[in-house]
Amino acid sequence: MPSDRPIGSLFPRLFQKMADSIIVGESIFIDDNLSGNHTLLDYVYAGAQKLSFPNILRFTTTIICLEGSMTATINGRIFQVGKDDLLLVKNGSIVESLTCSADLKTIAMAFADVDEGELMGRQIMDARSFLLHRSIPVRLHLETQLRESYVRLYQEVKALYEMAQGSYKQALISHFLCMSSDLFLSMLVAAGKDEERHSREQEIYLKFMDDLQVYASRERNVSFYADRCCVSPKHFSKMVRLASGIVPMRLIKDRVIIEAKALLASTQMSVREIADALHFQTDSFFCRYFRQETGMTPTEFREGISPNLQRQQPEIRRAR
Repeated sequence: MPSDRPIGSLFPRLFQKMADSIIVGESIFIDDNLSGNHTLLDYVYAGAQKLSFPNILRFTTTIICLEGSMTATINGRIFQVGKDDLLLVKNGSIVESLTCSADLKTIAMAFADVDEGELMGRQIMDARSFLLHRSIPVRLHLETQLRESYVRLYQEVKALYEMAQGSYKQALISHFLCMSSDLFLSMLVAAGKDEERHSREQEIYLKFMDDLQVYASRERNVSFYADRCCVSPKHFSKMVRLASGIVPMRLIKDRVIIEAKALLASTQMSVREIADALHFQTDSFFCRYFRQETGMTPTEFREGISPNLQRQQPEIRRAR
């Protein structure tokens, strides 16, 4: 599969048995490492393209951890994912680091927010409308009976997929994704009802972090984010600092820099193109901004990626 396809930017680099993967056009990728005695060490790096961090996801993804564990830093937040946990991550999120145990067993689904991906993207957005006080990415836990039932369904769908012919393969996977999305939506809604209501400062902070994911590339004024929360900039800054211990401008700058690093690390865009993408007036202004925050120019950062690429690969912890 060509490396420039949206779903080619992460999971096909973790799961290398491409012949066993379910790939529908350029918008859906489903895979696992459940069969046999394979561990994650059997899948990574054998002819795999190098994956650098930070990395911008060009697809929505769901990861179901059945054995082992993984730790990911996504959009500035650390997620610990263990046995029977499900992690839902939206298109556009920035993965800053990824650590997996060598015994990790997982089902991974990735889909671009186009064509068939809309089948699940629509439900995810519906879930967000139900859970106004939750931020995505989100981690959920599957009870044992639900986990066992879902794995059986998944394995049956994979077997039927191999038997199906032509367009029926795509229809089968589309229906499976619809069933999965309805299940995950019901879990999100149940989790939202069960959790304690956030304090006002936490609500504002979580909305701010979600807004940063969408708007940081073009909006760098605190007043913009305060307006979206319907509060004054002064009150907004106070609430964010109470919830996080960090002033909003620092969080805005951190998000802009991590987006810049992700574009420098995971694309072939020129510095000028990145400056344009992040809505800087000139590439010179972007370079000064980047150097002021990082101590190096964008070019120096990019040149330093190649020698350090092995260090930036997903770390794999051997099970004890």
